[in-house]
Amino acid sequence: MMDRAAVFLTLLSSFSIAGCGGGQHDVTGGSSTSGSGSGGSTGTGGSGGSAPAHADAGDGAPEASADAAGDGADASPDGASGSAVYPSEPVAPTGLDFYVSVATGNDENPGTAAEPWKTIQHAATTLTNGPTGVTVHVASGTYAEGIMMSASGTAAAPIVFQSDVRWGAHVDATGNYWGWQSTGDYVYIVGFELTGSDYIGIGVGGSGCRTMDNHVHDLAAPTCNTGSGGAGIDDYNYSASGDEMIGNLVHDIGSSGCTQIQGLYHSNLGGRLVNNIVYGISGFGIQTWHNPKNVVIANNLSFQNGAGGLVVGAGDAPGTGLAEGFIVTNNIFYDNLGPGMEEEGACGVNTYVDNLVFQNVGGNTAVSSPSVGELNESPGLVNYQKGGSGDYHLAASSPCIGSGTSQGAPPTDIDGAPRPQGAPVDRGPYVWE
Repeated sequence: MMDRAAVFLTLLSSFSIAGCGGGQHDVTGGSSTSGSGSGGSTGTGGSGGSAPAHADAGDGAPEASADAAGDGADASPDGASGSAVYPSEPVAPTGLDFYVSVATGNDENPGTAAEPWKTIQHAATTLTNGPTGVTVHVASGTYAEGIMMSASGTAAAPIVFQSDVRWGAHVDATGNYWGWQSTGDYVYIVGFELTGSDYIGIGVGGSGCRTMDNHVHDLAAPTCNTGSGGAGIDDYNYSASGDEMIGNLVHDIGSSGCTQIQGLYHSNLGGRLVNNIVYGISGFGIQTWHNPKNVVIANNLSFQNGAGGLVVGAGDAPGTGLAEGFIVTNNIFYDNLGPGMEEEGACGVNTYVDNLVFQNVGGNTAVSSPSVGELNESPGLVNYQKGGSGDYHLAASSPCIGSGTSQGAPPTDIDGAPRPQGAPVDRGPYVWE
């Protein structure tokens, strides 16, 4: 693995792109992801590291949260109240329900609760030509499949694929380039664990889509995929708009030194990236590129990523606009192997308020707009561990408690707890309780 000094020097040697900041992007078309810089490494990428305190063991049952005593006393995903709210943001009932169970289903069945389908792919194919306003309930179990779907919902009647238990339905997409690709509009993918695909975990090509409460990790990434790259979650269609990534855990993706593989990748107009935890990515934890504008990036935690915590930027196809109108608030960019928070490519005026940016090897902040209320100190987490095995809730002494802004803040935290609990808002994905 490259040492941190080498990473920093390599990033500094990257060539400049006209606009705000410098960096190297190697992408092709609207369905690719972009790497920035030409160096970087990650301490945990591809190593199968442990999930943070709100994870489970893959059986769908929430495990004991890590705590200072190490005794599992905080026995719930939210580490405090005894149970997390799932989904972490409400999903309205759609009116029509279908069911999938790998254990008891058959794709010749009608897809009812009593007679479920067996595969997620069959459900996706069945809905290709309608109806809209559908929830597909997916039972816990391992689904050895890569999923390709083109069905669309509407703003009033989305199509929802939801794991019955958060991370209980595990999509093992080994051998597939995409783990789950959805090209339709207004599709929600909620609560799945996804592993094993080559370069893209969940890829979203439609508008008005929501990728929420998923656990995406340990993609194969057999090469750096130069020219196309990869990502844990990828809003790849730069002609789309209004896509959201909410409350996802994305980690351990990409090999050391490969900056073409990102954690969260967003390339289009509007949308929100909120309450996510991203670590152990060989590229950036969070990256925007191509055609992003008016995007909210708030209350995320991004740490131990090889190329850096966050890059805001635009470039390559379609090459017609600036990364501008961003609201970047209440995030924690900590202990990354590249810059904590930076801009690259063609950038306009953006809003950076109340972020904590600290201990990043490539420097903390390099943005052209003012960074207001920025903290440059330890975030004060309960039990910070570089590899993801810690407890990333806020300790009672954390400077993040009550020091954030309501601007851009999501209505709940990663575990569905209402935000704020009192005023003002806490920084990071967890509300302090």
